[in-house]
Amino acid sequence: MRIKEQWDQLDGATQQWLVSNPGCVLLPPSVVAAIGRATKVDGQTGPHGEAALSDEDRTFIRSKAHAGAVVSPRRPNG
Repeated sequence: MRIKEQWDQLDGATQQWLVSNPGCVLLPPSVVAAIGRATKVDGQTGPHGEAALSDEDRTFIRSKAHAGAVVSPRRPNG
């Protein structure tokens, strides 16, 4: 999903969900949809709308969580 490149486009609620769930391997459909709305990019999803995070994505999210990431004040686009 390339979360690192898309981070600044994500709304605060989505960023918060990601840093609150740094061990997540599969993103739930609601988070996938929020990322798609924010980035205008459709991610590859599974049969139930979930999307897998790459090792790179998980490492980036864990680093944000451990650094006490400041969540962007952006509002959702929907």
